[in-house]
Amino acid sequence: MRLRNTYTNLHPVIKLMIVFTLVFIGLFFSQIFSGIILLLSTPADIINTTYCPESINVNVLKAIQGISAIFTFLIPAYAVAFISHPDPSHHLRINKRIDYRETIMVILLMISCIPVINLMAEWNAALNLPDALDRLEKIMITMEESAQHMQEQLLAADNSIGLVVNLIVIAVLPALGEEILFRGIIQRTLREWLKNPHAAIIVTGFLFSFVHFQFFGFIPRMFLGIIFGYLLYWTGKLWIPILAHFVNNALATMWYYIYFKNEKAVPNPDEFGTSSESVFLYISIVIFIAIVYIYFYRQKRIQHALKK
Repeated sequence: MRLRNTYTNLHPVIKLMIVFTLVFIGLFFSQIFSGIILLLSTPADIINTTYCPESINVNVLKAIQGISAIFTFLIPAYAVAFISHPDPSHHLRINKRIDYRETIMVILLMISCIPVINLMAEWNAALNLPDALDRLEKIMITMEESAQHMQEQLLAADNSIGLVVNLIVIAVLPALGEEILFRGIIQRTLREWLKNPHAAIIVTGFLFSFVHFQFFGFIPRMFLGIIFGYLLYWTGKLWIPILAHFVNNALATMWYYIYFKNEKAVPNPDEFGTSSESVFLYISIVIFIAIVYIYFYRQKRIQHALKK
């Protein structure tokens, strides 16, 4: 296939430009379909969105969220994989299955991350921009509050059906779309360009956090992106970071379901482990380091030694 041969021989920077172009095209179609859904929704929703996006019907929000994940991340990533290799699943490294031990370790790893991530979020939220950027900071705070309100709308579910829909929209689709694009395509291309897997992982983590456009959650999200990147690097299986991403989002989704179901009588999931004196924080750090080193990092070194 001439197109495939042409793409394969391109410079990595040109490949990245093609990837981002496809992402913007996907985003464009995502906006079109989202607009159609809004037009088909109630007139009151359309009028309200002019001034208050948070007032969109929650089901419309979920539909838009799903469309965005599919058109902005999933389709462009598969399009690039298709023109990169005769077997897209091999190129994306989703042709290797994960076993039950890896599944258990990923779940434990992501649970142990929760207090650390929450503490990072607390530190990130406390950061202040220089006085010269005070106006920009106020805009970002407003955007953050709006995003937080919309997130709570999305996460709120009255029954088990609503929970399942939330898991699909908030956990399954983002995990598949974002990991296939960022770790499966972008990280691979950056590694080809930079010739350094660690630099590629860090830059991809930065881009992963940047595209969410939430400054006050930038550091913890970049940290998560770096974890996902190393999980792929250590195991060679894209299903591992996909599972990790899913577990992270699914845990938050299910805990918020319990949180709102009990009328906020249970602890807020975003506050778990936020105190630097919390015993859970120290325990989680120990567990996190142990899993990373004993299982994933050591596994990578063993596999590398066997190849010699």
